[in-house]
Amino acid sequence: MKYRIILLISIILISISCDSDNPDLVPNDPPSSSKNLIQLSAQVDFEGRSIKTNAVLDRNTGTIFFPVGADLSSIKIEFGISQKAKLFLQGEEMLSGSSRVDFNNRLNFEVVAEDGSKREYEITSISKFEEMEAALLAFMEDFNVPGLQFAIIRNEKLVYQGSLGLSDVENNTKVKNNSLFRIASISKPITSIAIYNLAQKGELSLNMTVFGDNGVLGKRYGDGEYPDNIKLIQVRHLLDHTSGFTNNPYDIMFDDPSLTQDQLISEVLDNRGLSSSPGTTYYYSNFGYSLLGRIIEEVSGKNYERYVLDEVLGPAGISDMRIGGNLLEEKFENEVVYYEQEGFSPYSMNVTRMDSHGGWIASASDLARFLVTIDRGIGVPDIVGTPFIEREYFGYENWWFSGSLPGTSTVISRMDNNFSFVILTNTRTIPIESILQQMEKIMRLQIQARSIWPSYDLF
Repeated sequence: MKYRIILLISIILISISCDSDNPDLVPNDPPSSSKNLIQLSAQVDFEGRSIKTNAVLDRNTGTIFFPVGADLSSIKIEFGISQKAKLFLQGEEMLSGSSRVDFNNRLNFEVVAEDGSKREYEITSISKFEEMEAALLAFMEDFNVPGLQFAIIRNEKLVYQGSLGLSDVENNTKVKNNSLFRIASISKPITSIAIYNLAQKGELSLNMTVFGDNGVLGKRYGDGEYPDNIKLIQVRHLLDHTSGFTNNPYDIMFDDPSLTQDQLISEVLDNRGLSSSPGTTYYYSNFGYSLLGRIIEEVSGKNYERYVLDEVLGPAGISDMRIGGNLLEEKFENEVVYYEQEGFSPYSMNVTRMDSHGGWIASASDLARFLVTIDRGIGVPDIVGTPFIEREYFGYENWWFSGSLPGTSTVISRMDNNFSFVILTNTRTIPIESILQQMEKIMRLQIQARSIWPSYDLF
């Protein structure tokens, strides 16, 4: 009996073993029906660089951004899809990292699951912000603006830049993204950062007096016999426009173009008094910022332009900015032509003499680079730290600053912790405030109206 039981068990085990080797008798998992497009990105060549851009996906649709002017005809894609699924475009299987597609048109990708079921994804590519550019073109028509350039920063990335109209009307030359514009008083924040940089390094104190035996500039200008109140002016007063200098009877910085900076400064010190005690009254002063340029030269031992290029703009990755020339024939390569609508020639001023208060020329992307180094953001190191970055111009959560000269209207703005922008034109209209306010308003409203943005960084 015992042997019969053992034999029966052996037969059962052999039978089980044989059954397990038969694939027809082993239960399989059903084929997967998962067919999701998880992520899609593209690699595009733009201005000699390779830019990666990620699509924003929402259910069965997606949006992918490309820089304006990029060639979209053959773009390499990378993607992530459900396991065991495949991606097709017009019947052709796509391979992540090697397949190329034409993004000039709307694309309908198809994800095919392991079980053969399918899901379509409609992907739209965007280069131009059509509504924004339409609003700017309407502004240009309203204010008779020949040419315009702008740049938008999001989370310290340059996400959009554009150029509209003509840099040279007579020769029908279009504005380009590397075109240079006079930026007028936007030069002042650049000068203030240079001063703060010296202060941060301990080479200068904002409490230092400017004139007299103990002043930074000593008795270098004028007859040296300064009134007591002038000898009380401190560096911080020049920065904050509270020095007591005014434009009465006129702004000395627009005086005879043949006069030198030294002659202008001496004229004010010898023949004009202060309208108020230093530190008590705000009065916007180009002259005060001209003095700051001379202080930078005195303390650093360098020419003002050279110091700013070496210590402020260079570290921000800016190489094309410079102090502008005065005459049309002194126009730099890539610099626009300036057009005035009030009867005062843009080429009758001494712009070079304005260096530290209004003399720089730049592109919008140059100034965008500058903005991310003064915005208190955590991604890009600021040129100067607390408390300097919280002083004049930079300390507010939201601020905008403008520049205006015959032939020039410019705006830079920090909208909030996420967005900043720059907009430059090559004309000016009267009233001056109207064109500047409209420039700022259009950019701000257009940025606020957009909900999705490029992921790339054009810097």
